[in-house]
Amino acid sequence: MKSYAVNEILRKYTQARLRDRQNETEDVQIEIPLRITKSQGPLWMLVILPISYPTIKPILQIINAKVRHEYIEDDYRVTHPLLDDWDTNSSLLELIVNIHNEFESDPPKVSKSGSNAGKHAKKAFNIEKPKLQDLQSKLNSMSQDELDSLLNDET
Repeated sequence: MKSYAVNEILRKYTQARLRDRQNETEDVQIEIPLRITKSQGPLWMLVILPISYPTIKPILQIINAKVRHEYIEDDYRVTHPLLDDWDTNSSLLELIVNIHNEFESDPPKVSKSGSNAGKHAKKAFNIEKPKLQDLQSKLNSMSQDELDSLLNDET
């Protein structure tokens, strides 16, 4: 499921790039250039797919510019109604295309200081990574059949 979503993004946004991962237990990170007609250059959005994606929704953040928009928080995380309603059947590509279209029709403005957030903004939140030690002990206690089943699970 995760590899399908990544490949869909890379087909649509041909200049997107995957960040290197040290191992398979790290989040997948994709840098996507959003070309906006009324902008001098692309607005780069970092898409982070947590280990538990798609059960856990993706994290999106603007990484190359200090901009404000109703869908951009003070910490440059990107919000959107589709992200608010995220579930395992949601489409990552549809989410990104919708955000891109929104930025195209109402481009983010350069922010010199102050708040970036607009009417869609929600309270700030911190995302905690799962405790890998707990996960490691659970994996160590699993049988080989259970591990094989886990590895072959596409959901």
